[in-house]
Amino acid sequence: GPRVTVEKFKEVDEGGDVTVECKASANPEPSAIKWSRQGHPKFSQMGRFLHLRNTTYANGGQYTCTVTNILNPSGEPNRKRSGNGTVTISVRHKPGVAYIKPVEPVGIEGKSVTLTCGANPQGYPTPHYSWWKSNHPSEILATSANFIIRPVRMSSAGQYFCQPYNNYGKGLPVSVQLQVVQEPRIVSGLSNQVIRKAGDTNLNLTCLGMGKPNPTATWFKDGTEIDESDSDFFKIKT
Repeated sequence: GPRVTVEKFKEVDEGGDVTVECKASANPEPSAIKWSRQGHPKFSQMGRFLHLRNTTYANGGQYTCTVTNILNPSGEPNRKRSGNGTVTISVRHKPGVAYIKPVEPVGIEGKSVTLTCGANPQGYPTPHYSWWKSNHPSEILATSANFIIRPVRMSSAGQYFCQPYNNYGKGLPVSVQLQVVQEPRIVSGLSNQVIRKAGDTNLNLTCLGMGKPNPTATWFKDGTEIDESDSDFFKIKT
């Protein structure tokens, strides 16, 4: 089939024009040269040159030139042959509006939590990111898409901002509110043994725990959960 040569990669500034030539070698001469675009089935340009004018970030992508010729062998039906080549076009532009995932992040004290920043449009060249906390806007915490807080402390809670930027400008910043929770833990537990005489009344046992949100407590006797509604013998207060 036809031999097709196309530039592999082409960059253009946003608002500029771009032209890509599809060079073909075929015998007999090509009967058709057509440009298509990956992911855009309605896009079509005929001819050797691909022309894109007043480009925006939305014009970035892969464009394929397909060259077709027709063989006319003696005494046989015509045969259609084709060859193709693909160019990737990247439009240089600043990042757009930022976003952070997850939208409602929750960190567990002592563990780690990851916040991920992106932009729509992303920006090209690939942007860097500035992360900061609302109470310290001049202190840049990270410059990559992923911001990892490790370990999470109760003081880590608060509002975090991210702003993408590249050589062509800055995107609009965005923020999320990080909540921090504590796993429940016992601060002051029970004694291993409490001795009382038969007939003694009002035995009080106290167990102190902490956590965020405030934890609830469940009491057990001999491995079985105590349900105070079943008996007047036990009273549980939290």
